[in-house]
Amino acid sequence: MTAPIVQTHAGIWVVRDDLHPGGTKARFIGQVFDGVQEAVYASPPEGGAQTALAHVARALGKKAPIFVAQRAKPHARTLEAARMGAKVVSVSPGYLTVVQSRARQYCRDSGASLIPFGADIPGSVEALAAAALATGLEPDEVWCAAGSGVWRGVSRLLGRKPGGTLCRSGENWRGRMSPGPAFTSVCGRLGRWRSSGRRSRQICTMMRRLRNCA
Repeated sequence: MTAPIVQTHAGIWVVRDDLHPGGTKARFIGQVFDGVQEAVYASPPEGGAQTALAHVARALGKKAPIFVAQRAKPHARTLEAARMGAKVVSVSPGYLTVVQSRARQYCRDSGASLIPFGADIPGSVEALAAAALATGLEPDEVWCAAGSGVWRGVSRLLGRKPGGTLCRSGENWRGRMSPGPAFTSVCGRLGRWRSSGRRSRQICTMMRRLRNCA
């Protein structure tokens, strides 16, 4: 387990898993290659799993075709996956249902393994919880992006800690609304700032600057 890089900005701990090769999902996606030489993924253009898969496939010497909606200008993550050696298959029309259908047909024809959407695979939650524990941090509050295994892993970790608060797209695990943005893999010691709109705006500004510098 490679512990995530943690930086401090304006008194806030920021877990920079964007610096981990392939991103957060690269921490567990390698298991899709257990017993197979080729694993296929149907990705949204902006999906992070495509880059995670490409990085891990290259490291393992495996094949990882990625089916994605055709675009006049491919998303930066798709371009990164291609640079890492993944075979990118552009699909038109680019509806996700069509992209997934083409990926399934490829697997039927080739015998390759199909990765579930979102890389929602066994062990992913445990891997993310282990990465969070590896930081050695005990934050009062955690802010992270919703809609991925990152949310499930961190929620499982903090769910064992009484009094913890986990914000997901503005809604915390206790069901109350909290102002502020959702951050990707961000572990913040926010304390009582949760109710401060001004502080939330400061955090938004800080995160935009971090993205520009990454």
